[in-house]
Amino acid sequence: MRFLLGGSVVVASTLIIKNSGDSFGGIFAAFPAVYLAAIISLSMDYKGSYLLLVSEQLSKGALVGMVADICSALAASYMILR
Repeated sequence: MRFLLGGSVVVASTLIIKNSGDSFGGIFAAFPAVYLAAIISLSMDYKGSYLLLVSEQLSKGALVGMVADICSALAASYMILR
């Protein structure tokens, strides 16, 4: 499932980049398809309040990862321009 979702996002972002330019398409390349697949997988394995707990932990980790990605992109943009 993760493979299909991740691959679909890569194909979609490639098509968007080709049709609308690199800057706009790059936003879609960072779409967290793995996160979506993980949430779906969790809903198959866990139920009830434990599903909420595990989903919350996963979401916190994804948020930290996304912030780190944004910081890395900003730092790379700054360094490349220098």
